[in-house]
Amino acid sequence: MNALQKFVMLLFIIFVVSGCNSTDPNNISKHDIEIHLQSWFSNTPVKVFLNDSLMLSDTISTGSILAYASIIPVTLSEGEHKLHVMANKNAEFEDWFEVNSTLYIGVHYDSLQSKISYIFQNNPFYYD
Repeated sequence: MNALQKFVMLLFIIFVVSGCNSTDPNNISKHDIEIHLQSWFSNTPVKVFLNDSLMLSDTISTGSILAYASIIPVTLSEGEHKLHVMANKNAEFEDWFEVNSTLYIGVHYDSLQSKISYIFQNNPFYYD
């Protein structure tokens, strides 16, 4: 291999290695996320964890006019994230979700069945 071939090979390796630097946190896109605690909370103790970090620990009630109890705004990087919600110490639900754009998450609580469910959508929730 002559000097010119070695130089071209070195440039090629530098180009490939520099293009693979996707772990730089400055290159990861971030998106606004809103977690809406919506229906059927009535003086309910609630804990909300996002990626195992406590985001809310409070007693909440769903408003009779606007039909939501609380909104948690956060900014998350693209990729997978975990949402874990506990209500009344007897109901909890955990699920993974993918972030690649602005996302709105609705959290519903069914106190009769001690069940929590999520709704994921890209459009904002509107409350009447």
